[in-house]
Amino acid sequence: MRLDLIIFFVIAVLLVGGIFSFMALRHLQAEKVRTANFKRAELERRAKSALWTGATIVSARAHTAAEEMRESARVDLTLQITPSSGEPYTARTSWRVKLPLLSQFQPGASLSVKVDKNDPDLIFPNQPGAEFWS
Repeated sequence: MRLDLIIFFVIAVLLVGGIFSFMALRHLQAEKVRTANFKRAELERRAKSALWTGATIVSARAHTAAEEMRESARVDLTLQITPSSGEPYTARTSWRVKLPLLSQFQPGASLSVKVDKNDPDLIFPNQPGAEFWS
């Protein structure tokens, strides 16, 4: 077999392999986007049907180092939840909070929250400038 023919076949195989790899990666990326959109829609549905209640911040830890979070920070909260029925309990959650509002998220501060009916540890904020961190 001639050398130029071998080179042609090698290049053809590499091109076809590259095209299939590119298509597979695009498919995986699209699947990740679909999954993320489904998860976000499910969380929004659950937040709408969640029950209003009060909470007190036990501890708060802000994470502001990430480059993509210039206007907000992830805040890990430990909350004392006071449901309208049942005993108070402690839950942990993470929210995205606008940077100018971080000072409001201090231990001892009272919050209005929404608690998922089926998962009492799923706590949604009812604060302007705060959203659930998923």
